[in-house]
Amino acid sequence: MLDDRRSDIIRSIQAGEPYDVIGRRWGVTRQRIYQIAKNAGTTSASPSGKPLAPEKVRQALELFVRGMPATHIAEMVGVSDTTIWKLAKRQCGYQPSPAPPEWDTRAINFLVDHWKRPGWTASRIAPKVGRTRNAVIGMAHRLGL
Repeated sequence: MLDDRRSDIIRSIQAGEPYDVIGRRWGVTRQRIYQIAKNAGTTSASPSGKPLAPEKVRQALELFVRGMPATHIAEMVGVSDTTIWKLAKRQCGYQPSPAPPEWDTRAINFLVDHWKRPGWTASRIAPKVGRTRNAVIGMAHRLGL
């Protein structure tokens, strides 16, 4: 009986029915429907109850791999950007890049010493302190230079 019930739930998910509707029909929570969908691997879905059809998953992943921001993909597909990040992590093995290391005193002193010198631009300072041009500009702004 449980296998028949699970199969019916999976068919409903694949048909695109909202999770809360399926849950009310079977007397279970929306989160339980999400778990069934996730465990069955039938669809990538969000716990908010919005099933994500396989063609939408494929479209979202293609856009993600091409470099489109997750927020834009989420708007197009109709889910949250968190769902897109989780989908990318699960399907593509995406790992967010680690936070950059803190600014050390040597780098800050170099920036302070060279910021107002003629010919020393943020682009020229950046490789010397191991940062991007934008990071150098941001730190100079925070230091009030």
